[in-house]
Amino acid sequence: MKRITFFLSLMLMLVCVGSASAQTNPSYSYRKVASVGAAVTNLSDITDGGTYAFLSVGKNKYIKLNGLASLKLNNDASLTADDETDGLAVFTFHKVADAENTYTFETAFSGIYMKPVIDGACYAQETTSPSSFVISTTNVDGAGASAGTFYVKNSGNNVWFDMQDGQFVGWQGKGANAGYKIVPVTLSEETVTFRRTTVKLTCGDEEFYNQTSYLKDGTTISYSPVHSYYYTITAPENLVVSETNTEFNYIATLTGTIPVSFSTAESKTWYAIQIMNQGTRTVKAYYDSDDAAWHVMTVPSAFNSTDLADYASFNNAVWSFEQDGTGVKLYNKGQNRYLKWASGFATLESGAANGTTFYFAQNSDYNGSQGEAGFSLWTGSGNQYLNASERKGGVANARLGVWNSSGSKNDKGSCFRIWNVETNANLLAVGKDVIGNTTANEADETYVTSCTAADVSAAATAAASVTTFAALDAVYDNLNVPAADINADTYYRIVNANTINKKYISSENIFVGTDGNLSSSYAADNSIDRVVRRVTSDGSFVPMLWKLESNGDGTFKIRNANTKCNMSDYVSSGLDMPINVAAGGSYLFKAFPSATFTGNDGKTKFQMLISGHRINAFQGNDNNIICDYNGNNDNDAGSYWQLEKVSSVPVTISSSGYASVGFPFAVQVPASSGVKAYYGRVAEGDVLTLTEIEDGIIPANEGAVLVYEGGKVVNLDIVSTTKTLENKLVAATAKRIGFTADDNYMLGVDATDANKVKFLKATITSVPANKAYLPATNIVNPAAALSFNFGNMTGISDVVNNAEGNVQYFDLNGRRVLYPANGVFVTSEGKKVFIK
Repeated sequence: MKRITFFLSLMLMLVCVGSASAQTNPSYSYRKVASVGAAVTNLSDITDGGTYAFLSVGKNKYIKLNGLASLKLNNDASLTADDETDGLAVFTFHKVADAENTYTFETAFSGIYMKPVIDGACYAQETTSPSSFVISTTNVDGAGASAGTFYVKNSGNNVWFDMQDGQFVGWQGKGANAGYKIVPVTLSEETVTFRRTTVKLTCGDEEFYNQTSYLKDGTTISYSPVHSYYYTITAPENLVVSETNTEFNYIATLTGTIPVSFSTAESKTWYAIQIMNQGTRTVKAYYDSDDAAWHVMTVPSAFNSTDLADYASFNNAVWSFEQDGTGVKLYNKGQNRYLKWASGFATLESGAANGTTFYFAQNSDYNGSQGEAGFSLWTGSGNQYLNASERKGGVANARLGVWNSSGSKNDKGSCFRIWNVETNANLLAVGKDVIGNTTANEADETYVTSCTAADVSAAATAAASVTTFAALDAVYDNLNVPAADINADTYYRIVNANTINKKYISSENIFVGTDGNLSSSYAADNSIDRVVRRVTSDGSFVPMLWKLESNGDGTFKIRNANTKCNMSDYVSSGLDMPINVAAGGSYLFKAFPSATFTGNDGKTKFQMLISGHRINAFQGNDNNIICDYNGNNDNDAGSYWQLEKVSSVPVTISSSGYASVGFPFAVQVPASSGVKAYYGRVAEGDVLTLTEIEDGIIPANEGAVLVYEGGKVVNLDIVSTTKTLENKLVAATAKRIGFTADDNYMLGVDATDANKVKFLKATITSVPANKAYLPATNIVNPAAALSFNFGNMTGISDVVNNAEGNVQYFDLNGRRVLYPANGVFVTSEGKKVFIK
């Protein structure tokens, strides 16, 4: 059902509508005033259960209940039996036991009591636990006034009765308006009754209006609902409130033709709109930088591909009509905003609640041949009609506003004519023509970019064959999906756009079994952590790498480099990683150029969308999971992600001069780095024979040792290769768990043998991610530690970190070196050494 607030003019003596009260009884009654006595002069004169009125000394006005809810200053300076409303100024004083001069004040309506006073409008409420008040002969400063002047305060705090012009309030408890007379009142047996009354406007099963209030018996309902010309309103026959007549249903009957097809959230009908004055003028959204606001312009041009340069301009000239009771709101497609008029020129505002409701009126200037329909749009007040009445830049009729004149209804500037974009082949053709004019974004070297030149070209090709506006819209919308710039062979880091530290999505907390499969570790322990988490920039690098595998429909599987598993379907407690490598969710990456979060470039920052959810960096630095954050909105930076293109992997070679590596992809050591890469060709006894990888290319899933004297950080290029190695070293891509002690050997420094770097028998039962290890099963007669033999040089048994003893040194070409320094040398004892 739809509801709208209409102009409601109820000519009532008293109306009860109050936000501070929630009365539920079908009726409330109070007694009229019989007589008014002299004000009391002493506190002892006040009786428990007596009926009194409060008279402001400073204002000479009575506190009077306004209907059932608000306590307000009444304009009358006296109470009489002749005015039946004066009974609303009477309160019953109830003494609070064991509290001196403390009372509750029951209003004229039984069971409704005064609430504590505040600095502002004061109220009453229906309650069985009423608030209490203290009556004193002195004010907050301890000063008194003439006899019979009293000061009243909340018993729970130091807020006192006061008076402003037109309103009873709470205040400081001093000054002329703080004093009150307490006047005894005698009540008659004659009562006045207020009844809960409902006024409705319906059309068939649809309810346009429903207002409930408490109205006095004998009140005549006077309700004139504003409506569009195609409705006829029928009022109830009996409009007088009584015990048997409290429901008033006005009937709206559709007696004319609605000139448009109304849109809903689920179904939109789009129109081009023009006005008829000064030739052809197209109605479109326009951003005015002078006013920093969206205006509604009437542009002296036709709806064609020359005057609407691109698809964004096309959409700015497309509108829908949304029914709002017996009226309509106008919605602009390009800006996703509603037309609003308050004064001056019309603007566009976000949210239906901010849009103005207009009412269709028939315009005599429309002759039926100048569009699919024509009409005027009335504000519902006087002669105010939406009109091309506002100037801009000295140009008349340039903007929509409202013209208030006896002739405004039938003025050409108030006459709107429309065309349905969906069914008008010429208008659809305009949209198809201009979609290829979309300004392309330059591709970014660092991040994936949407709406590139390739995307625009593909959109233009796709647009040529569409037959519906919805399909054309989908083609344009897809320009915000980075199809052309995502490469199936590229690895990406997924980086949150918010200003947080934990912004990189990683698998570093997810461990695989001894065979490198997540299914194996899960089979051994189904409670293992499989939640995908966010880490800081200094986290392990390779677990942050993902490939995007296209599903062919604009969505992607997101596969982790290390685990070979995908990100899951939506999980409200945080996305995780299924153990089945073929399973996982299908994600759409989409830019929202209109989003207003700080730093939005509209092209490299994307929402990750799945099953109606925006994936968010949930709770920022206070958490590390990713999921939908309470239906987060389009302007939340935490819901945007950048796809950072990765072409190399940083590796730190320690000061020992060695690092072991193992990656799920092939890498190449840059020749200019000076770093050498080796694989393990033979492992026997206490020797591991290392062979140099001369081209520097380490195939995927192969373990290797990097050597550089003194250590450094080297960036290894990600490459592709078909080469293989006869290698004893194994790569642990994701961290492998489930081994037993002594199963493997790992690179380390042998503290028991002069800090020589060796492959040592591991007592731990896991292997870190992206490290090489040597399984004991790959060694013939394995010793406790394996020294290095580089290549085919016989007699080399290990490698040390510095020169030892009084020996002769030779370079790798066999030439003797008298003073070896900073390099690799072979000793006369057949050992290969590094000298720093």
